[in-house]
Amino acid sequence: MARNDQIRKYVTTYTKDYKGPGAHSGMYNTYLNPERPIFFRSWIPLMMRDPHLWYGMELLKGPIITKAKYLVESEDMEVAEYVQTQIDKFWMRGVAKALDCLVWGYSGSEVLYEFNKMTGDVEFKDLSYIHPRDIKPVVYRGEIIAMEVAHAKDPQVDPSCQSMDGRLYLKPPKFFWAVHDKKYNTWFGRSRLEGAFDTWWEIWQPKGYRGIRHLWYYRYAYSGGTLYYPDGSTQDPETGEDIPNALIAQEMLDRKETGSSIALPHKPGGEDRDWEYEDPKGNTPPEGLLEYGDVLRDELWEGIGVPPEVAKSEGTGSFAGRRIPQQAFYSYIQEIANDICWDFVEQIVKKLVKFKMGRDVPFKVNPISIMETLQQEEMGLVTGSMGDGQEDGDQPQEFDEEGNPIEEETDQEGNPMQQDDGRVEDRDKNAFNMKQKSMKNQNGKGKVPPRK
Repeated sequence: MARNDQIRKYVTTYTKDYKGPGAHSGMYNTYLNPERPIFFRSWIPLMMRDPHLWYGMELLKGPIITKAKYLVESEDMEVAEYVQTQIDKFWMRGVAKALDCLVWGYSGSEVLYEFNKMTGDVEFKDLSYIHPRDIKPVVYRGEIIAMEVAHAKDPQVDPSCQSMDGRLYLKPPKFFWAVHDKKYNTWFGRSRLEGAFDTWWEIWQPKGYRGIRHLWYYRYAYSGGTLYYPDGSTQDPETGEDIPNALIAQEMLDRKETGSSIALPHKPGGEDRDWEYEDPKGNTPPEGLLEYGDVLRDELWEGIGVPPEVAKSEGTGSFAGRRIPQQAFYSYIQEIANDICWDFVEQIVKKLVKFKMGRDVPFKVNPISIMETLQQEEMGLVTGSMGDGQEDGDQPQEFDEEGNPIEEETDQEGNPMQQDDGRVEDRDKNAFNMKQKSMKNQNGKGKVPPRK
């Protein structure tokens, strides 16, 4: 066998057309519990109305948007700076929309570009969000070649994008397709809400927890009580019509439900009343009702992958019980961020680099650990953070190898001196600035810092 054939055997992917188990695995839920429905994406809009699920999804997205950072490495410094700019713009403007794939399992957006008159380059601008129900991938030989968009018409700028049935087809690099949990399905992924569906159904189903709680507190939120009435009827003074006392009593209780008062007749001479009302007796909520709700809430968060210890911020100190689940949480948050970044690089950035340079130029994108950044922040080593024993606004004191404090260099006006890379000295203490500093010491390759 020739060497080229051997190389081709190694680098060829033979499972491009594999789509994953998809919805078939959800059928097992029917056999195990026929009284509980199967999770379908049609449930997602209803599930996102649950405040705990909404909050949990925001907890998943927040660290990715604000803490995930990447350093670009390339032999060509111009390419490294260009790629870094595109990733920074995507993270500031578009990543929040792409992260809708966590909710639906996939997301698709039109990519918007802009022309930089200063450099003469086409650059990433933003993502135009499209609802997942209105998009569909067009796949050929295991590769996505277009994105079909419903309820949209092409403005005749590119007639080839418009089909005969009125649907719009966006071609690379005009669309960005993000997938969460690709091992479940290559193109549609898996919604994180699926793991919380059973608990959500237990809460919101008819006569579920929410219904029980609502019924109990509604029943005892107003004064019901007991009203005794005499047999017979009472004459209406205006119409002269005899009205059964039972109807009058029921009307009086109905009005009391809305907060009205009750007027009862009294016989003169101290005799017993014809009508008598007794206040209701208070009933305590059933034991465990509120605790049951707390358990269901925690199960919702766990179902979407958010440890309750993180969501509730319970525990303090380095050795608190929340430390281990917090580390696990940020570990798979990092994995989600990396998947989004790699997809953006493969689908958008590499095509932009080729368009700019006229050829493929190799570059490497290195992630900075979210957990590392957060640990640096907790230790007070990031600008604006507070360390132990420091007053508000103070920066951590630096020391030399002999333990002597290092005085900060200032100009004539007392402002911190700027460094060669344009950063103030007291900003070179956080995780990715330290990483950037160490990478700059390496020779032969250009590396640029991520966004500030």
